[in-house]
Amino acid sequence: MLSANANAVPEWTEWVDASSTGATASFSQGPSAMLSMGTSLLSSVKAADSVFTAAPDIPGASVGGHPSYALVSTGDSNADDILLTLDLTGFPIDPGTVFGFADMFFDYRIELLDAALNPVSVDDLILSHFNLFYPGGIADYDLQLASSGALTLNPVHDANQGSTYPHSGLTLFENLPENTRFVRLVSNATQSSEGIQIYFGANPIPEPATFTLTVGAMAVLFVLRSRRP
Repeated sequence: MLSANANAVPEWTEWVDASSTGATASFSQGPSAMLSMGTSLLSSVKAADSVFTAAPDIPGASVGGHPSYALVSTGDSNADDILLTLDLTGFPIDPGTVFGFADMFFDYRIELLDAALNPVSVDDLILSHFNLFYPGGIADYDLQLASSGALTLNPVHDANQGSTYPHSGLTLFENLPENTRFVRLVSNATQSSEGIQIYFGANPIPEPATFTLTVGAMAVLFVLRSRRP
């Protein structure tokens, strides 16, 4: 379930400018984030509320629905292969910033890096879990995060509807350290290819023009009030 520490319902990205090598995480306001592939390939981007339903409800998505996501083919990989990188350079990190992975079976590791590519601790990340209901099965294993960044499956079907699909549901990661500039997904073993999903959301950020207009309006109001007799 969603953690009690969620401070805001995020705006979920629309994935645009997609190719096999990456995509742009675009928001209605503010800066964008960049997704780039390492040894993996971007297969496609999916619109919100297509393919499956989710439970419990994902904050910021329609009831039972889900946000847009990028579908990545990991390719056959070796331990320590960098599969993908989410570049948050210039993107302000706050309590509403969240990323997520879904439909995982193999062994992975997440790495948080600062602007100088130094490791950032993952210990304060907060995980929230959601079951995904596909036409042919239910992805309801939860991902577990170790201090090393290793992601492992908790092989317990918790949807209580007879699931036999041995993959993770959606896991959201929030409470990113403010100095995080890159999120990497790394293979943690020699393993086969699979398709996984990546999500990204953040608090809407006012455009500079909107901020300037607001400040200007406040200044005019202050002048008018100061001129009152």
